[in-house]
Order: sequence, then C-alpha cells, then structure tokens
Amino acid sequence: MYALLVIEDDDDIRDNICDVLELSKYHVMSASNGREGLEIARQQIPDLILSDVQMPEMDGYGVLAAIRQDPKLTVIPFIFLTSLADRQDLRQGMLKGADDYLTKPLNREELLEAIAAQLSKKEKVDQHYQEVAQNIAQDIAQEQLERLLYFDTLTQLPNRLALRERLDSVISDTSPEAPIPILLIDIDRFGMINDSRGEEFGDLLLQAIAKRIIDAVQDDDTICRLSGDEFAIILSTANPKAEANNVAKSLLESFATPFIVGITEVYVTASIGISLYPQDANGIMQQANLALQEAKRRGGNCYQFFDEIQVKLPLSLELQTDLHHALDNQEFELYYQPQVSIATGEMFGSESLIRWNHSSEGLISPMKFIPIAESNGSIIEIGEWVLKTACQQVKATQKLISQNALHNANGDIQNCIPPLKVSVNLSGRQFQQQDLNKRILDILEETQFDPQYLELEITETTVVHNIDASLAKLMDLKAIGVKLSIDDFGTGFSSLGYIKKFPLDTLKIDRCFVQHIDTDAQNRAIAKAIITMAKSLDFKTVAEGVETQGELKVLQDLGCDSIQGYYYSRPLPFDKFCAFVTEDKRL
Repeated sequence: MYALLVIEDDDDIRDNICDVLELSKYHVMSASNGREGLEIARQQIPDLILSDVQMPEMDGYGVLAAIRQDPKLTVIPFIFLTSLADRQDLRQGMLKGADDYLTKPLNREELLEAIAAQLSKKEKVDQHYQEVAQNIAQDIAQEQLERLLYFDTLTQLPNRLALRERLDSVISDTSPEAPIPILLIDIDRFGMINDSRGEEFGDLLLQAIAKRIIDAVQDDDTICRLSGDEFAIILSTANPKAEANNVAKSLLESFATPFIVGITEVYVTASIGISLYPQDANGIMQQANLALQEAKRRGGNCYQFFDEIQVKLPLSLELQTDLHHALDNQEFELYYQPQVSIATGEMFGSESLIRWNHSSEGLISPMKFIPIAESNGSIIEIGEWVLKTACQQVKATQKLISQNALHNANGDIQNCIPPLKVSVNLSGRQFQQQDLNKRILDILEETQFDPQYLELEITETTVVHNIDASLAKLMDLKAIGVKLSIDDFGTGFSSLGYIKKFPLDTLKIDRCFVQHIDTDAQNRAIAKAIITMAKSLDFKTVAEGVETQGELKVLQDLGCDSIQGYYYSRPLPFDKFCAFVTEDKRL
C-alpha cells in the first residue's frame, strides 16, 4: 500500500482529499501547514506528497525546496495543489522541482490519475536505483573477492592462485623447449618459532622474511607466498639454471644475517627446491616440491634441483596399463558424501566420488589416476560409467527413502521424504564433447532418473577457456532440466565477468578456504566475499571439507546454505550410504 502525504491548510479541502485517497486504498497522512508536513515527511518517508502552495509559516515552495535538498526525500514525487491559474505561478513551481500541478477545486478522477502516473514513474526510478545499487555491490564484491583470492593479506604478496595463473601465462608465452625456473622456499623449523614465541611474533617474522626475499630478486621476477612459511619465485631470465643457482645461493647467504623482530634477534634457515621443466603448471610445481623435500631431507639450509635427484613416479607404468582394463574388470565403485542444509540440518543430496579398487594394490586415490585418465582419453568412458551408476544407485536410494518414510508414517504419502539430489563431476574432456547433451539424455532415459535431481559439477578452469562456447553448452545442459554448479570455486579465475553470465544453481566453496575458517581471518574474508557475491546472483552455496563445529558455526553466521565434509559424514560406499540415509541424522 502506497503512503501519501497531504499538506493543506484548508480543513475542508484537506479532509475531502484524504477521504478520496483512503477510499482508493492509499495510506494517507496529513498536515495543516508546511512545517508540520515537512516534519512528517522526514519521519515517515511517504511515497508521494500533495502540497498546497499558499500556506502560513512555510509555503509550498519552501516545503519543496527542503524536500529536494534532503537525500532521503529528493526522489519523492511532489504535486502542487493551487487555486492559482497564472502561468507564471505554474512555471515557478515546475522550475523548483515539482512533478505536477493540480488546480482547485479538484476533480476526483484527475487527482487519482495524476497520483497514479507519478507513482508509476517512481516505481521505474526505484527499479533503476535498485539495479544500479546491485551492479555497484557486485563490482565491489568482485574487487574484494579478487583481492582476497589473489593476494596474501599478511605479506601483500601474490598468493598460490596468482602463482598458478602467472605460471599458466608464462607457459603459454614460452616455447615448449625453453625452461621455466621456479623456486619453492620453506623456512626450516618455523613451527618451533610459532610454538615458542606465538603466532603474532611468527607473523612479524614472515613479513621480514618476505621483504628479504623481495630484495634478493629482480623487479620482473614473480614472488608469491603459498601458505604458512612457504614462498615461491618464478624467475624471468635468459639463463634459467645459472640464475636459479645464483638466486638460491643469494637467499641462503642473506638468511645468515639475523632477522630483527621488535627487539629480538632471530636466526632462521631455509630449504629451496628448484624445477625448470616440464611445460605444465601441475608438473613443474610437483617437481619443485619433490626437490624441496629432498633439500629438507638433507637437513635444510640448502637448495636442490629436481633434475639432480631420483624420484618414484606417482603411478607406475603397470598401473597405467591396468587403468585401461579397470572398467571391464569392474574395479571402479562409487562413494557418496552427504550434503546437508545448514538451515534445516537435513540431508538433501550427495556428491558421487569414484574410487579404484585395484585387485592387488587396493584403493588408489583419484588424485593419481584421474589425471592419467584425462591424458589418455579413458576419462570419457569412465565419466559415463560414473553418471549412469550414480543415477541407478541414487534412484534406488530414493525408493528406499520413500518406502521408509511411508512405513514410519503408517502409509501417509504426504510425509514422504523428498528424493535426494546427486552431484556428478564432469571432466574437462567430457564437457568438450559435441554430443554431450545426447549422451546425458540417453543415460537419464535408460535409468529413468528425473533430471531435476541431477546436478552436474564443472570446474572453473573447464569453462573459462572459451566463454561463449561454454555459455552455449551450459544453456543446452540447463534445457535438459539438470542443475549446474561450479566446483572448487575460488581456485580458478573466479571472475564475476563470466560467473554472472552462466545459468548456474550453485557455487561450491573449495575446502582450502573452509579449512580453519574459524581461526584464519583471510579464509573467513574470502568465504564471506564468495557467499555475498553468490547471494547477489541468486546462487546457492555449498562449503566443502567442513570438519569442525567451529567451521560450521562461522559458515552459518556468514549465510552459507549447505555443507559437506567429515563433520557430518565422510564419503560412504553405496551400501553404507543406503543405511545412512534412513537414519535421519541431522546437524
């Protein structure tokens, strides 16, 4: 109901106008002079003001001038009521900012039409301001999020995500045979300093260490703080191995000089791992880390090149061969990690997770075999098996839940628990298939699975390489009736520029931002920015890897919609998952 303010010193005219407006279902306030009317306007903020021109104490022009100078009232429509018909009076009022003029005696229809016209204009103005405010809020959220995502708040250095993007950029701009030198630096026995001196002292020391690392490199080199006491440097040089050797030596020599924290002298040493190849971000970081571990095994305070050590491959050639036969040998199985609403405490879905139960090696981590499956193309067949199996098994679970609910409710079908949703990860190769929609539709038809209970999870890096093509594919998937989510949000590019274009339902907050969120201020700030942004775009949020009551409490305070993680349940094989869903376990 719109609230209107009538300012008129003639009691009969004022009462007559108020009666007409109240009969037309408006909420009406009234004042007998300009000063009283202005005070009511400031306190009640009406949707429209009708004011006489000639009044004692403060005339209508004075009221209008005060209204237009008040930021809270300036956009309120203002209609003058007057018995004056002179054009000069009409012009004076309009120049001062009046929206319309009505001449007394008033005609009922003319009065209501004028009010309706001005309220309609006000609705459009309000909508415009809301859209502007929302755009500003989204821009601010994006700027805050990108700052939090790409920079370390303690040292102001770029962080792990920035390092990954810098690596991708350097790799794409460098010829395949050219080495890319990266140094990983870890402070030896830093935990002992934190334990003995406290975290505040440790933070000040890390800031001093960061400054000394900056002083040891060139302006065009990239320095990042990865986490805790670990730093990384990407060198920009025409002589990679020699320069990496010089920088590592220089850093170790600089650490021989004590750090001054307050009035305390502190001596620390560092271990450095160096990699020059291969030409992919994951590989080069893995090699640098292996070299770092070797330097630490040698007692620290030294550096080690990866190409000078012998390491065990993460997945043997024999196991890579076995992976090709794993489907035929029925060695894959699905586990399900429950997802639960923070507001209700009830489970509403689960994420399907593949496991390889090798005949002789036992369970093999997806972190080891999925990259191999991606590279050799077998991920397509494996991904379809996952989708089909998840639909079959979750449909069986839905029936089990309904039967259990009906039994507990003595046959009252209204008390049935709604069917559970299942989330299935789509690999990058699967997403690029030309006939992806047909393959998914065939599986849904074969399993008779309702698409509204299927959520497809796509990683950020999968969709950002070709925004237009990704948008078209996501729209096609949405047309099937499935839900869509971005997995591990915040670990890729995380730009509103593309996120707000995509027809998404959910953003999944990566566990690296959830871990220790109750004690880690930066993780809490990042999670808050993601949740705020998601709400502005009408997306749901799921926090991954929640393990403690403290983490859950912070996520609840931040307005996160749901969680998954060990705090509620670890991933369960299908038989145990079926038993779990009938327990009605709540947060």
